[in-house]
Formats: sequence, structure tokens, C-alpha cells
Amino acid sequence: YLYNAISHTDAGGFIKLKLKTGQSNGKKSYFISVENSGSSIPAGELKKIFNAGVQLSLKQKRYWRGSGLGLAFCKMAADAIGAEVGALNLSENRGVLFYCSSASAKNNL
Repeated sequence: YLYNAISHTDAGGFIKLKLKTGQSNGKKSYFISVENSGSSIPAGELKKIFNAGVQLSLKQKRYWRGSGLGLAFCKMAADAIGAEVGALNLSENRGVLFYCSSASAKNNL
């Protein structure tokens, strides 16, 4: 998440990292997020970006590189521990929030 935020956020933009922990039904819960002021993601692509090999055409950076595997690996790791990943646009044009949360922390969005 952090690499994508750095790659897609222009100078003067922002990147916010958050970690919330808690308890729900006697179990530890967590919510990790990376928020940035880079380009938003087309709504129809938000779920697809966690599939292996998917790269969006909004790469406005001159030096973009990548294989489309980073977010897929995040999803695989989350699935292995029973967690959830996702992405939400902060507005129509700018900003994305990427998150990973334990099943008991889904209400922290």
C-alpha cells in the first residue's frame, strides 16, 4: 500500500498511515490503512486492483514501474490470516484509502 501511495502522490500531497487496535467479542481486532492524495481509482476498478497482474492506466508518473502483483500479494497475505483488504476513493478525482482489517474490525471504516 505504501509503495503505491508514494508512487501516485505528487510533491506537496499527503500520505497518512493509521493503525487501530481494539477488541471485539473477546478477540483482538485491527485496522491498518494508507491514505493518499494521489489520483482516485475508477469505481469499476476498485475490486479488480487486488487481482494479480492488474495495472490501471492512470499511471501519470514518468517513472512508473511494477508488475501488478503488489496488491495481489497484500490480498493473499490477508486471506491467509482471515483478514479483509479493500480500497475506497476519498473523492471523485483525488485520493484513495487502502485498508486491511481483521474480520472483527470491519466497522472501523
